[in-house]
Amino acid sequence: MPSKLLDFLAGVVSGDIKLKRPKKATRPLRNMRERNVVFVVGALMANMGKKRDAALRTRLTREACEHFDTTPMLVAAYLKHPPAAKRRRPRKDAGRNP
Repeated sequence: MPSKLLDFLAGVVSGDIKLKRPKKATRPLRNMRERNVVFVVGALMANMGKKRDAALRTRLTREACEHFDTTPMLVAAYLKHPPAAKRRRPRKDAGRNP
């Protein structure tokens, strides 16, 4: 490893160099796990041709929750109140007539 990198890492470990705190997850990333679970379960059920099988949906949701490290309760809350789509602002000159 280059000596600059080793010096930097040694400074971080010893506490001489303070790193900035990581940023908080932005709003779209907060629900990423739940969104992925919903997508995977929907895709699997569509491939099986059983979109209305409640027992299968529950089982697949539990399995996907284990994979994506979330809970079925959080997925249900996401489905009940999904994040609102971002509204597009009109252009500043949209109301003017040329």
